[in-house]
Amino acid sequence: FERWAATAALVLLVIGCYLVLRPFLTAFLWGGIIAVSTRPVYARVVGWLGGRRGLAAALHGFGLAAVLLVPMTILGLQLTSRVPELSEPVVAYFAQGVPQPPPWVVKLPVVGNEVNEYWLAVAADPQRIAQDLRPLFKPVREFVLAFSAGLGAGILEFALALLMASLLHAWGDEVRGFFESLMLRLGGESARRQGAVVATTVRGVFNGVIGTAATQSLLAMLGYWIAGIPGVVLLGMGTFLLSVVPGGPALLWIPAAVWLGMQGATGWAIFMAVWGFV
Repeated sequence: FERWAATAALVLLVIGCYLVLRPFLTAFLWGGIIAVSTRPVYARVVGWLGGRRGLAAALHGFGLAAVLLVPMTILGLQLTSRVPELSEPVVAYFAQGVPQPPPWVVKLPVVGNEVNEYWLAVAADPQRIAQDLRPLFKPVREFVLAFSAGLGAGILEFALALLMASLLHAWGDEVRGFFESLMLRLGGESARRQGAVVATTVRGVFNGVIGTAATQSLLAMLGYWIAGIPGVVLLGMGTFLLSVVPGGPALLWIPAAVWLGMQGATGWAIFMAVWGFV
């Protein structure tokens, strides 16, 4: 009976720990990935500070927050504050009148006739498109609210991941020694080598993703600056975050090209579209 009671107590303890830690598991996982990926940078900071690991972990954590967390927070605040303001200018623009459709619209495959007829109807009655767009404003606002809530939770989770990464850096030697001894116990020298392969793979993938995102954001900022798009830094941060999504940066440069076309800068709109595509 005592053996079964102890087993049941252990199972309940494990279940309780899981329920407590479940909301933080993703943050812990990201913290481990960040710690493994930025370990060489942390080692350099330790060398510069004369081996003071705690101070190096704190400075390294603040540096990661400045590079990753602060831009994400600024971008989230800017998006949540500005997106709801875009609806009325869009309606006002279309209410001023829409030009006649160009000849190539009717030649579009499948949808050419329908698009051309709707465009002609809107050009004859500018208020129609405003009325058609208004039902979409409420879902857009609801999406923005949901996005804001999710973004706030994501920022808090990422801050916790950075804290976890800093703690893992501070206790990195002890943690690494524990896992190496555990893997040696479970699978021998082969398991220890596989652990080193996993760490190298995680570091390579993480640095490749971050490097690609940084390169795309710098190139995007250059294109936005050349084309005269306002908010270059904000768009660059958005490109950095969206670069991890296939085709994500197009969510920014396509509207930018459309905005230039609406301003009458057709040449710059074409440039922006070509630059973003390439």
